[in-house]
Amino acid sequence: MKYIIKGLKNLVKIKKQLTQKQGILLSRMLGNYFFAFLKISENVPLPLEFQIEPSAVCNLRCQACSFKDSKKTDNSFLSKENFIKLIGEMAFIKTINFTGIGESLLNKNLSGLIKIAKNKKIQTLLITNGQLLNKKTVEDLLKSGLDKISISVESGKVDYYEKIRMGAKFEILKNNIILLEKAIKKNNSNLQVIINAMLLPETLKDISHLVKLIDLASLCKVNLITMQFPHNIHDFGIQNYFGKDKEKLRKTFNILKHYGEEKKIAVNFPSVNYKKGQCYYPWIYPQITSSGELLPAV
Repeated sequence: MKYIIKGLKNLVKIKKQLTQKQGILLSRMLGNYFFAFLKISENVPLPLEFQIEPSAVCNLRCQACSFKDSKKTDNSFLSKENFIKLIGEMAFIKTINFTGIGESLLNKNLSGLIKIAKNKKIQTLLITNGQLLNKKTVEDLLKSGLDKISISVESGKVDYYEKIRMGAKFEILKNNIILLEKAIKKNNSNLQVIINAMLLPETLKDISHLVKLIDLASLCKVNLITMQFPHNIHDFGIQNYFGKDKEKLRKTFNILKHYGEEKKIAVNFPSVNYKKGQCYYPWIYPQITSSGELLPAV
């Protein structure tokens, strides 16, 4: 509930900077969260945000991921035809997050899917591991009109990054992000680049992983890092951070926040409060797989 109240305060604070249409959209999104929090299904409007999976195959084998099988099938990649059909049946949709169990950039039609969404005036976000970004891919993404790209990186330490993201190379990641930022500047694009880190037991015990991640962002000229917990904190053994170690977690976040400020990088953290049965995602942020299945969330 406190995040709904915080959202309302932020909306009031920035309302002069918003167009009327943007203000209405933000208000509707907050309404969705409010009724989802109360779990009053009859009052929850249709979702405004969807996760849509472009690819069910991946180029990596990350230790923190449940994805294991990379066998391609007829439904491994979302086609333009199916995507057009999907959004044609969901005129209410305002934001699409292109993400899923696989690596979105493996879908050769990805930039085309983004263009279709943008032609419908839908905000677009892409989540990627960043390993497949290259000159051609970056050019296509910029031309597509993509609004935001979030690159998943758990640690700024080379050895640990390559250990948990099996098949990835840290040097390639770094060079690809630099390439992306240079292309954005050269083309005067409004594409926002975000580095997103899943918080793991090792990176919470030794925050130098995350300090070096901020250093990476600074080197690559990325000015926003978002951090999140795994969907199931018990599977990753970090549940104590929401109990007896909560104060330690707060101190860790505070150290990282101030280091980010020194580097002129905004670092967004998840809530340190955790209670069972308070996940809003099934209500306001469902997922559609590349094969067309509708899931409550990912």
